[in-house]
Amino acid sequence: MAGTGDDHTSNTQSAGPPEELPLDSPNWITIEAAYQPLRGAPRYVGSPSLAATDLDAAVRDGRVPAMRKCFVYGRNHKLVGPERERLELAHWDERRLWVRSDGSLEVVEGAFRSRVRGPILIYSVKGYAYFVWKPALAKVWPDVFASTPPSPTPPSPTLTADSAATSTLLTPTVSESSVDPQADIDAASAGSSPSTEQTSESPESPTSRLQKMRRAGLLRGVRQKMAANWAREAYPPDGAIPEELERKDMADSINLWRKRKRKPPLEVEALRRFCGRFLQTYRNK
Repeated sequence: MAGTGDDHTSNTQSAGPPEELPLDSPNWITIEAAYQPLRGAPRYVGSPSLAATDLDAAVRDGRVPAMRKCFVYGRNHKLVGPERERLELAHWDERRLWVRSDGSLEVVEGAFRSRVRGPILIYSVKGYAYFVWKPALAKVWPDVFASTPPSPTPPSPTLTADSAATSTLLTPTVSESSVDPQADIDAASAGSSPSTEQTSESPESPTSRLQKMRRAGLLRGVRQKMAANWAREAYPPDGAIPEELERKDMADSINLWRKRKRKPPLEVEALRRFCGRFLQTYRNK
């Protein structure tokens, strides 16, 4: 996943101490619950990414307070981060709200304040659910949020270290040769946010390209499986690799992904050649 590194604005400045807000209040709603009605506002119709940009700006400049909850447990059966924490403005220096390919919203992290202009690598923040303060949303967008009652905070799923082995917050416990992409890829396609969850009356989700490749027997090799797992984590929820991604950027991203998982890097030229072949197969639909 790539963004642009031309945003150097810091948000560490503050006019004073933040207002005390109860972290267990039902006025905290998920960023997705805030984004979906916002993108439907008349001013954003046809430009959903602008709605995400404006929401991101309101969070980063403090007009809309934000909070996050950790839901991943480590092998010591303790949360890997604070259960709930109010986020300082500096938290957003290296994080942004990002629209996924399926139209949902997530939080990503990357070197957004880098002085180097051009594409930068970004990654989904794993293990945390992000929330925003609804009364503040109502002040910024009264036509969207002022007329609706506060929504209760949805329960967060509980993950163990074993079930969250693919999370970038935890060290994987399986080798590349033993990875079966079927469970990972199918789970990624089956899992959905509350706003996009299927019902018996909703149409079937389209089959992702990675699923089609697996069913066609194109993900049998160790590196093919590795690339599929990288794509699913880099471009959730279905591993939809952007058309503009080139083999060099894919190779760099894979080695950085392996570093985060405490795996040794692969030889660059060989990895680039593999990425070229993988992208050609992926895009040969």
